[in-house]
Amino acid sequence: MDNEMSSTLKCAKCEQEFNKKELTIINENPYCHQCTMEFANEFIKIKSEQLSKKTKKTAVIKNKNWKNVLICLFFICMGLNAILIPQMINSLKGNKVIRKGVIKTDKQTDNCIKNLWQISRMLQEGKLPPGNLVCPVSKKVYLVKEDGENIIVFCPTPSRHGQGKFKQIKVSRSSPIPEVIE
Repeated sequence: MDNEMSSTLKCAKCEQEFNKKELTIINENPYCHQCTMEFANEFIKIKSEQLSKKTKKTAVIKNKNWKNVLICLFFICMGLNAILIPQMINSLKGNKVIRKGVIKTDKQTDNCIKNLWQISRMLQEGKLPPGNLVCPVSKKVYLVKEDGENIIVFCPTPSRHGQGKFKQIKVSRSSPIPEVIE
């Protein structure tokens, strides 16, 4: 009987007696086979929950890092666009032709040509130039000549432009780009 007592132990969890052959010691306490299995299942469940929490945390951290990277890239791209878009628009416009020909002109002649551009727009819209639009050099009203369907507008004093070397500065409905003739 004493041999039977020494060969049986009590489980620390369920308090049932069991044989030494089924003995498992966990945290210095004896456990039967059934309780050992339950303990192992619970341990695995706890560890898998902890692992999934860590995985979720790292996924959240990775997502936050990617969001931060994408936000930084977005602002960098917006900054580059703010700098480059005006340059791209200007490159698409090209140089504006202010007159026909390759004659060098001074500032006053260029101002007269700008007035002729305004007159050109009016001629294309079917309007005549107003009497208050004058040559910036002579302060005289531009001359208007009707030639059938075409209307030609001349600078009243082209010889006073470009050190006296211009014969005509004109624009017409049929030729809407101002011309400077030497």
